Amino acid sequence: MLALSHQIGRVTSYTLAGAIVGACSGLIFSFVDIKILASIARLAAGLLLVLIAANILCKWRPLAPVERLGATLWRHLLPLGAHVPPQATWGALILGMLWGWLPCGFVYSVLIFAALQGGALQGALLMLCFGLGTLPALLGAGVLGTTLGRLVGVRRLNSVTGWVLLLFGVLTMAGPFTPHHH
Repeated sequence: MLALSHQIGRVTSYTLAGAIVGACSGLIFSFVDIKILASIARLAAGLLLVLIAANILCKWRPLAPVERLGATLWRHLLPLGAHVPPQATWGALILGMLWGWLPCGFVYSVLIFAALQGGALQGALLMLCFGLGTLPALLGAGVLGTTLGRLVGVRRLNSVTGWVLLLFGVLTMAGPFTPHHH
């Protein structure tokens, strides 16, 4: 129950972050031509996926400045959890909510897609789906990670993940330049 409470807190923070970036982008979309902004945002999202792939494949950390910015926020949030009892269900929920704001390049990349939704509700829903999608993996990460790591080898799994992200990044960036793009 504690692990589930912790994860519900994390997903709640992701949903809130999605609402915030969605609301902000909704304001921007109301002042700027949506087609141009969408093409620029798609290029940025594809580039972000390529940078994450570069981090995985080459151990190059191009997102380090963004993660440092998130770390600044995290330093302000961390003391809030110091007096929360982690063995209480409500404590695990609060700690999970704090964990949802932990700097993470992967979460930041999904937040960009949430911002592209152009509204608080749409951004929140995208981040809720992302959080729920990661829930089984994080709840079972210990057992599955150990088993999968032994079967496949962590380096090979990281390599495949990096190449898939690279491919998706390139395809995402190519979207605005394809003849069928609207």
